[in-house]
Formats: sequence, C-alpha cells, structure tokens
Amino acid sequence: MRQKSNSFVFIVVILGLIACSWVANMLYNWKAHLSPYEAKTKTQFYAGMDKFLSNISWMTLIQWWADDTRGMTAARADALYTKLDSLTNLDPLFADAYLDGALSIAPVKPDLAVKLLDKAMRMGLDKHWKIPFYAGQIHLTYSDSPGAAQPFLEIAGKDPNAPPFVKTSLIHARCREQGEEPVASMQIWYDYFKTIDPQQYFERNLAAAQIREYGNTALDDMDNKLQGATEATTRESMLKQREIVNKILEDLDRSIGGGGGGGERNRDDDGKIIPELPRQRPSATRPVI
Repeated sequence: MRQKSNSFVFIVVILGLIACSWVANMLYNWKAHLSPYEAKTKTQFYAGMDKFLSNISWMTLIQWWADDTRGMTAARADALYTKLDSLTNLDPLFADAYLDGALSIAPVKPDLAVKLLDKAMRMGLDKHWKIPFYAGQIHLTYSDSPGAAQPFLEIAGKDPNAPPFVKTSLIHARCREQGEEPVASMQIWYDYFKTIDPQQYFERNLAAAQIREYGNTALDDMDNKLQGATEATTRESMLKQREIVNKILEDLDRSIGGGGGGGERNRDDDGKIIPELPRQRPSATRPVI
C-alpha cells in the first residue's frame, strides 16, 4: 500500500513539473509579446531592480565622463561603449543613453556609435524617428557612407511625427550617392516633389528650389559642353538630355508656378531647343561683369 502511495505521489510531482513548465513558457511568451525587447536582451538576475540599477549606472557614468577633461579618444570611446552596452542591458529602452552615448562616440568611433543605435532599434526604439535618423546622420557625417545611411533614414521617415528634414535628409543622401550629378539629383528631387501633398507648401517650395538649382546647373554644364562638342552623336545625346531637364522644369512651373526654372526660354515657337551661349559662373579669381 505504501509503495502504491509513493508511486502516486511521484506521478503527481512529475505532472506538476510538466504543468509548471508549460505555464512558465506561456507566461514568458506573453511577456515577450507585451515587451518584445525582453526576448532579445541578456538574462539579468537583479530581482526586479534592473531599472533602478540602470539609473545608478547612468549617474556614475556621467560622473566618470565629467571627471576626465581630456576629451574623447579612441580608448575612451571603447570604454564608453562597453559601459553603455552594459547599462542598456539593464534598461533596453533607455533612449537617452543610446542617443547621448552614440553622439559622444561618433566623432572618434562612428562604427561603435551606429552599433549602439542599431541595438536600440533591435530593442524596439525604431518606431521613433530620432534613433534611426541619427544613425543615418552618423553614416553621412563621419563615415561618408550615403549608401549605408539610406536604410536608417528610410526607417526614420516612416514615423508620421518625423519633421520634414528627416525625409529631405534621405533625398540628400541619395543625391550624394550619385556624386551630386546635376541631372540625376534633379530627377531624385523631382520624384520626391511628386509625392508631397499640395498642402505642404514649405516642403514643396524647398524641393522646387533644389530642382531648379540642379536644373540650372545641368543646363549651364550642357551649354559649355555643347560649345566644344564636335561629334553629332554626342551633341544629339546632350540635346536629348537637355530636353528632359527642360521638360521637368516646365512641369515644375506648371505645378508650383514661376521661379525662373528654364523651360520655354530654351525653345523657339516650334518647340525646338535653341542652343544658348554659355552662361559664365561667378569665380573667386574673376570679377563678375
């Protein structure tokens, strides 16, 4: 009888352990659903004191930074990154720690700065424009990598509360990737212009100004090249490209009005393009007459 009782207790204990494991997994999945970053962070055993310890760590980190007046060096950037990585393991949504730390590290170690901001995005801070925007700006400013900056700027632009300069930063990055080539850059800005709501007057005027600037630069360059072009195929290619530029400027003038964008000034009554004499640009070594 005693043996049967022990067997029953053993079976109940086994079933209880299985049930507890199942419930624990269900609770973990529920917690990960409510706070997705929890599933991506390192497991910390601080008895629920993670946020408190992260605040203490942040204050000591500020004190460590203030005590040293040598400025940022490569060694200090490495040390700061290690400290911030540990701090954000305690509080994965500490946005100020990511941003302030990354912007401090960026001038010396832009790769570590982007790595820190990328961690913030993986933890769930990619929904607000600031984290991905500054990651993109670090690529543009310190790494001179417009191609690497674009994915971050695209994510930042998805935030409906993002200010206008977030989207235009993406357009500037695309133009820089093209080497600021006038015709290609003009087309990039024009494609962006067509997506802007007519009620967004500031954004439309800014884009129109960029289009006209690139367009006029392109026309000037073509004028100069046409003067020296001798091959018929080369001249024909330039004239076709120039016609495309004029068409964009004309469409722009119809959409937003005025502005000296070009267009008809370069055509005769039959709509044919009239080659112009080259317009001289201001020079630092030659007075403008």
